[in-house]
Amino acid sequence: MIREMLRYFSGFFLPIFVFLDLRYSLASYWLGPILAFVLIPILEQILPRSTSNAPEKLEHSFVFDVLLYSNLPIVFGVLFVGMNQFLSLEGNWMESLGCIVSTGLVLGVNGINVAHELGHRSSIWSKSAALLLLWPNVYMHFFIEHNLGHHRYVSTEKDPATARMNEHLYAFWIRSMWGSWISAWGIESDLLSRKNKGFWTVYNRMLWFSLAYLFYGIVLFYYGRFPALFFGLMAGIVGILLLETVNYIEHYGLLRKTTASGHVETVKPWHSWNSDHRLGRAILYDLTRHSDHHFKSNRPYQMLKHRPEAPALPFGYPGSMLISMVPPLWFHIMNPRAIKWSELPQRRLSTNPS
Repeated sequence: MIREMLRYFSGFFLPIFVFLDLRYSLASYWLGPILAFVLIPILEQILPRSTSNAPEKLEHSFVFDVLLYSNLPIVFGVLFVGMNQFLSLEGNWMESLGCIVSTGLVLGVNGINVAHELGHRSSIWSKSAALLLLWPNVYMHFFIEHNLGHHRYVSTEKDPATARMNEHLYAFWIRSMWGSWISAWGIESDLLSRKNKGFWTVYNRMLWFSLAYLFYGIVLFYYGRFPALFFGLMAGIVGILLLETVNYIEHYGLLRKTTASGHVETVKPWHSWNSDHRLGRAILYDLTRHSDHHFKSNRPYQMLKHRPEAPALPFGYPGSMLISMVPPLWFHIMNPRAIKWSELPQRRLSTNPS
């Protein structure tokens, strides 16, 4: 257990160095992007991949939950330090932008990503922590849409968070963000209707989320007027774009088939792109074993399993995200792979097409 626990401590690698950079300007506040999109992708290509699965005895170990909840003070601590540093800068737009991007990376990786894991759990404490982590990103509706929308419609035309073949990242950002927000309102309205409750009611979570966003904006404005409000919203947007870029690479071009009876096939391992790169697995709490997550969404992150019949990305998640930002290069690398997986007979191969 010690070995597995220590592996996931690397999830604190990014926020610790971002905190130090924001506090002491180690790299003019740009250390976060340098680590996330330069150093980590290089290390992932050097370090061996791992297809091993954790022993079953670790499933109920509280240590792995402690690691998740530890991200709460880390995320809000980095947000506070980043904001104060941003407010102290005078006219240096490059350093100001570095503060925003580095803080936003932590809001995305240690905020939204951890909220995603906690949001799939049943306890009120886990769900509350998930919403708190989504709050500074102004993306609390993700809690509803992801669990009740994305997991139902993943890899279909109905899912705004599934990237189509030849859809470039920047168009996907707009479609996914807008579509997810609209979808969350629709899902919540349907739930209220089934319970015979009206839209304008205290049971409407989307209304509460909207009030939470307003309160967050008021707090930011009271703390540092328009500069603080600007910083908070921009850092949140960086975190959102990080999430949506992950969404983009996770299901790109992998659509579920419609059966002869007119029904959409059930979600299979070949409807998600995976990565067994060790470093990315640990930093993202095994989000990169995405096929198994869709197979059993409430399985604890440390227990997610390697699926040999699932398609694997040629690069780790951070490297793939970087490549996706150059659409022609992404299409050149990924389109042939996506087409092969779509055309494989029943797509039940134990190895990935090259």
